[in-house]
Amino acid sequence: MPQINIVEADVYAHRADLLPLFNEYITWVFEQFEASFGVDIQAQMKLTPAGFAEDALAKLEAPSDLPGVFFIVAVDGAAAGMGGLRGLTPTAAEVKRVYLRPQFRGLRLGEALLNRILDSGKALGYKSAQLDTAPYMQAAHRLYERFGFTDRAPYEGVDVPPEYFERWRFMEKVL
Repeated sequence: MPQINIVEADVYAHRADLLPLFNEYITWVFEQFEASFGVDIQAQMKLTPAGFAEDALAKLEAPSDLPGVFFIVAVDGAAAGMGGLRGLTPTAAEVKRVYLRPQFRGLRLGEALLNRILDSGKALGYKSAQLDTAPYMQAAHRLYERFGFTDRAPYEGVDVPPEYFERWRFMEKVL
């Protein structure tokens, strides 16, 4: 049985694990985005996956008036995935960057990670968790549905450009 640990990430201490995870995730997102929408999002954003990953880590490091949390998942000591929660309003948080490396899928890590994220949201005083998910993230859709997330309209603070709203999925769960 593998040893599974989900720990709150310290961006400085876990940078060597987080940066490759972010880069893999964003590379996959950019590739799927182009395949699904026929748009070279890297050219449109003028940002490489590595640059986007650096920016995403910088956002985790930045001070915020609203609490958030980010986790790293390890299996037998190897970085297997990540995910977290950022505050949107005093009562609503957003689930962000839930990603598991392909070789670690099927171990129910997504469920364990999402449970940890949502429990943290409750502990931080949030009343709801919101998220956005791309049309090509079918496994994520199924996970979120199993956890009781339901469809909702786009919400303020979402990172998705408005021109993609009609093809994107926005979801919410009462905590």
